[in-house]
Amino acid sequence: MSIFQQDLIVTIDGPAGVGKSTVSRFVAAELGYAVLDSGSLYRAITYAALQRSVDLSDETSLLDLIEGLDLQLDENGVSVGGQSVGREIRSREVTANVSQVSSHPCLRSALIALQRHVGKRKRLVAEGRDMGTVIFPEADYKFFLQASLEERARRRHGELAAHQATSTYDRILRDVRDRDQK
Repeated sequence: MSIFQQDLIVTIDGPAGVGKSTVSRFVAAELGYAVLDSGSLYRAITYAALQRSVDLSDETSLLDLIEGLDLQLDENGVSVGGQSVGREIRSREVTANVSQVSSHPCLRSALIALQRHVGKRKRLVAEGRDMGTVIFPEADYKFFLQASLEERARRRHGELAAHQATSTYDRILRDVRDRDQK
């Protein structure tokens, strides 16, 4: 039986900007699997919290938000309340605040349960931090990607330039370093 016919979970882990999303989309397309992008979940919650003026430092308020949030993650990306928010969750404001939101232990626990629920269907490439160690420790195949801080900043700078964003390489380098520390 080839890998293409099996029901597997493949995890792709690593720090910000290393290429997890790019590799995950490629692997999933080759295998005919769905992609679970954990970063999109945290970004969607951050986006919803910012839209509703929820205090990002208040874990209880964030938990209340996600309990009432119609958050969907499927092969088309992430949606909140039935609205696709793929573009909105990549904004500078969301990017600047997602680390704060994702640092709350209770919120992380709630999202772990959601991600594991998605993983029950198997045939999944799951990408994000802690995918192979915390979320899916029983994954069939686990990969951890690495790249230098400078390479990750260069990649991010190129992505932003392609979208006509105006961040400098030095600012992006600083942002990537700060995310690593958080």
